[in-house]
Amino acid sequence: MRLVLALALVAGCSKNRVKECEELVHTCEKIQSCATLPESSRESLKSAVKSAKDALEMIEDAGDRVSKEHLESVGRICQRQNDMLRRLYEKSAPECLE
Repeated sequence: MRLVLALALVAGCSKNRVKECEELVHTCEKIQSCATLPESSRESLKSAVKSAKDALEMIEDAGDRVSKEHLESVGRICQRQNDMLRRLYEKSAPECLE
């Protein structure tokens, strides 16, 4: 998650939305709200969600100062992170993804 945030910040930002990163945030929010998850894990995810949302807002607000290719690269990283997170919770706490 921190890697995604760092890449989003380095991206220089664009009016374009990064759909894959928004999906990652959605997955994190879903898991974060899971009652079976320990409080410490929920708090950690809450912090990660806030950081990711802040980065996505910067990407949306800052204008077209970054190439489409770079935004696509950030999107691919978010997609990989989302896939990894979903695989992890499908095995350890599938109820958190419902």
